[in-house]
Amino acid sequence: MRASPSSRTTGTPSSASPARHETRPSPPADGLDQAGPVRDDKADHDRRRHRHRLGVTTWQWAPRFAGAAAILAVATSSFAPRVQASSATSRHPVGSARGARHASPTTGLETVGQWTTYGGSSARLSDQPTTPPLLPIRSRWISPRLDGTVDGQPLLDDGRVYVATERDVVYALDASNGHVAWRDRIGTPAAATDLPCGDIGPTNGVTSTRVLDPSTAMLYASAETSVSGSVRHEMVALDATTGAVSWRRDLDRPGWDAAAQLQRAALALDDGYVLAGFGGNDGDCGNYHGWVVGVPESGTGPTIAYEVPTAREGAIWAPAGISVARDGDVYVATGYGSSTSTFDHGDSVVELTPRLRPVTLFAPSNWVALNATDGDLGSTAPLLLPGERVFMVGK
Repeated sequence: MRASPSSRTTGTPSSASPARHETRPSPPADGLDQAGPVRDDKADHDRRRHRHRLGVTTWQWAPRFAGAAAILAVATSSFAPRVQASSATSRHPVGSARGARHASPTTGLETVGQWTTYGGSSARLSDQPTTPPLLPIRSRWISPRLDGTVDGQPLLDDGRVYVATERDVVYALDASNGHVAWRDRIGTPAAATDLPCGDIGPTNGVTSTRVLDPSTAMLYASAETSVSGSVRHEMVALDATTGAVSWRRDLDRPGWDAAAQLQRAALALDDGYVLAGFGGNDGDCGNYHGWVVGVPESGTGPTIAYEVPTAREGAIWAPAGISVARDGDVYVATGYGSSTSTFDHGDSVVELTPRLRPVTLFAPSNWVALNATDGDLGSTAPLLLPGERVFMVGK
């Protein structure tokens, strides 16, 4: 799971016989595109199936916001924020009561943008084709100093910029001037010294990029917390207008070591659920596994989950997180597994139904070498491209 110099891998999908989630078949030498179990949720998910092709190339890390962060807004000659007489901060001060959603005509932006999930879309494309050219770039405003490291992407909706820190504090900033509209501490962060290893410190709080549902004005954040000295993971839903906590749910699964699990992957919304991917801490210590855990957006009802069937490892840890196709299917990339003999679904791209049941998967032909050398295919997330294609790139 650790970052390392880039390397090139190749693989070509080929048909294979169906196999259930718990089986661990050895893939053919030229790669694997393997069918999963029959859908149990076919009645509400009956749509045309597609095969997907994968491209593989090299990549580089992008730096995170280190230290106690401040958020910088930039403007260009063709895309410049403009301060309005009425700002989001003045209309919705810290501690204001829950009220109507703030209106977009007074966002303070000359061109209104929306970035409510990592990459701007559930396909993780990081592309806004209607955005004007971004040169020359100049600073427009800098926010007040935040209370900790920001590891996730800022989100933008309706004149607000949403960020969260590793001290479990979520902020809403006025997009026109950077002023704090509201802030809310959603938990007590876990101390880095309480974890078996890792590269985040001095505390672990909100590491992943949050997700916002504009239709309900709800912001969802995954928080690592400390409760009575024990590490826990929680999903927290906040009113995006006021910052008030609507609900919180436990993300931890029975029997796992919560301190060994890290929720780094960006959250996603799909078919009424908020999805979170899990892997391990930097250093790969402890008995961690790759997981996807889903919590109903309403906060009520049972959770759903998928566990990568490795003996150990197989993290779902890429910062871009979980990709969701138009038909609702979920695509995740896994890190290396612990096996170098029996295929264990490590270093793979896995397709899941909206209820997280396996459908198909792809593994490159050199999965054994990747498992043995920390050569994570899962160091980035699948990109869902036009033409029913999935583009995947690893270390």
